[in-house]
Amino acid sequence: MNYIYDILLNFTECGYDFYEWNVEDNIKHIRKIPLLRVKEKDMNSLIKNKIIINDEILNKIKYKTEIFTSKGVKNIKYSILVSDGNMAIAFLINNKGNAIKWSKMLINEEEEILDFAKQMKETTLHYQILEEQSINSFYTRKETEMIKYIKTELTSLINESDEAKLQYLYFECYNKKEKNVELIVKQIKNSLLDSTAIINKAYNFLKLTSLNKK
Repeated sequence: MNYIYDILLNFTECGYDFYEWNVEDNIKHIRKIPLLRVKEKDMNSLIKNKIIINDEILNKIKYKTEIFTSKGVKNIKYSILVSDGNMAIAFLINNKGNAIKWSKMLINEEEEILDFAKQMKETTLHYQILEEQSINSFYTRKETEMIKYIKTELTSLINESDEAKLQYLYFECYNKKEKNVELIVKQIKNSLLDSTAIINKAYNFLKLTSLNKK
């Protein structure tokens, strides 16, 4: 088993680029982590899909990842770094083998990993695809979080039958009136797919009215 030493990882469900890491994130200082060189086609599949890794790999990597903590060094049960020599990602895996979170890394650390991986032999990584990963690279992390907040608030307004607020929201976004609640929700959700202007207007309106309720 090959290992990479002394890197930073930020395990999230979205695997944010390093320049979108937040100070509030639970960034881990890795002492060592297993590294596998995989085929390019597998690398593409790992990025695009939610996967479950087979028991053979799990047994090989069990407790092999170590992280620095304030009390010393702690082991992570299942975690692995994979690379095809062109890019590298790390997975945090649960007891069932599901890759529940993943991480990119700092650019200088990734370059060192790629150089090391290019010298390794390819390993067949046995895994099962569960479903396609929901990733929208068009939006920034902040915009993605704003969209999530808007969708949550829309659901709450629908459940509360707050037609007045939905109509105000529609007017704020499009500067015109609409009474049909279903049409309002449908158009706003569609706009979230391709309009940063509507995202900002809807988010700001919902945040402001939420504060006013408190």
